[in-house]
Amino acid sequence: MTVSETEANAPPEDVNGAKAAGLLTGRWPRRLWLVVALQALLMLCTTVLYPAFQNPDEYAHVDYVIAHRDGQWFDGPGQRQFQSGVVKADLLVPNIQWRLHVAQPPVARSARASFDALGTAPQNAERTNQMVQHPPLYYGLAAGYSYLVPHFSQQPFDWQVFWLRFLSMLLLLPVPLLIFGSARRIGGSENLALLAALIPLSIPTYLRTGASVTNDSLLALVGTVLLALLVRVAWGDLSRRTAIWVGLVWGAALLTKGFALALPPAIVLAYLLGAR
Repeated sequence: MTVSETEANAPPEDVNGAKAAGLLTGRWPRRLWLVVALQALLMLCTTVLYPAFQNPDEYAHVDYVIAHRDGQWFDGPGQRQFQSGVVKADLLVPNIQWRLHVAQPPVARSARASFDALGTAPQNAERTNQMVQHPPLYYGLAAGYSYLVPHFSQQPFDWQVFWLRFLSMLLLLPVPLLIFGSARRIGGSENLALLAALIPLSIPTYLRTGASVTNDSLLALVGTVLLALLVRVAWGDLSRRTAIWVGLVWGAALLTKGFALALPPAIVLAYLLGAR
């Protein structure tokens, strides 16, 4: 990389200041997009590696997405009965966690009907869907997204699970970009920021989250967005616009999962640091 004439003629302190400002406001480098592509590839491979319903509570999340797709937005504790088609599909897939898949061939493709074809009636059982404990934002978003998939309700259940997992992968795609921007603002080093963006790819649970039907994917996204905003606040951005965005993103987190109730201390701390 060549040094421009302006930088060559400027005092050393001005050159360093210009480079620092460029690190804080510059565009994302190409290497970062390779990190994003690598994350997407790992999550897609994980999606193919693990059959449907292998992540904890995945079939319960799938059932509640279908409930929102059918307009059943609010259920009280113990009121949501699993759709019988989801229960039957879960029984068709051997659980690899308990090695039930060993020496058992996969279900024939001709037997992989859609959830609705397997049964739309409620599964009358003592165990109900506990996902009613969660706010509706993720499930409403996933239900709306399912209408963008052509013939979603007629596809085999394993493909329906794949498309809902694909949504989780899409939600987590911006995470490396947000981490890179926050780390670059904190440290002023592009290489350090790139290393920070790579860290989530070393966490198996993070990759499984991006390859599963779960509201944790949306929570991870809005949590990372909030973190990026709080880094701006802690570094002195006390503008009204940023404060509004902090409130909106925290509100989205509250509508996703109750874990967001633990975030106010971090928000207060960021504003205390920014005020200094």
